[in-house]
Amino acid sequence: MDLTDPVWWHGIVELEPLVDGGVRAWRYHHRDPRFDIGIMYGGTPAGVRLGFHTTATRLTLDLVVDLDDSSPVDIVVDGKHVARRSITSPITVELGPANGRRLLEIWLPQYGCAGIRSLTLDDDAPTPVAPHPIRWTTHGSSITMNKQADGPYGTWPVRTATTLGWELTSFGFASTALFDPPVARLIRDRPADVISLCLGINVLHTDTFNRRSLVPAVIGFLDTIREGRPKPRSW
Repeated sequence: MDLTDPVWWHGIVELEPLVDGGVRAWRYHHRDPRFDIGIMYGGTPAGVRLGFHTTATRLTLDLVVDLDDSSPVDIVVDGKHVARRSITSPITVELGPANGRRLLEIWLPQYGCAGIRSLTLDDDAPTPVAPHPIRWTTHGSSITMNKQADGPYGTWPVRTATTLGWELTSFGFASTALFDPPVARLIRDRPADVISLCLGINVLHTDTFNRRSLVPAVIGFLDTIREGRPKPRSW
């Protein structure tokens, strides 16, 4: 499995190959200077997961750890949560016998992790999983990133997406949901059927706008996103 191939990944914007052979998952265009605006945690994989069909009975995972190791990784098989592991060392998970191919999802920590250094399976031929047909983009503050959840599979965006069968991309950027134009363009250009925005928390506690500037900032942010949605989806 080539982890630099985005076909295995869900919820990312781009991948960065690392010098040690691993790969870092980004939720914005990290080399674009327009994003050099102090966005926090865009390099942490909130809502990011690997998904594939496999006959594997064991996996070993070594993660790239940033910040701290307070968030675990969650392993889900055929929609059932089977393991939650700390990311302090290479992780080995026994998946049990496989009666044919099954869907394996590796939900990366929503905080403290930046990507994968290596992934080993006792299956030489996993196959990628197509995205769910309804694509959901959500944006907000730490409430959306949801660091406080026990694990990535327990965050409210992930629980919502898995319950409804939606394809999740989370743009939860702790402390920096501030109506930045590059973020509006990122959401605009992302294929999506459903978009939800949690606005107001960060601009309040950072005192970013005043009464005069807040309303046009919100209108401009929404208008930019709507430029990519000239027609509503027919349900």
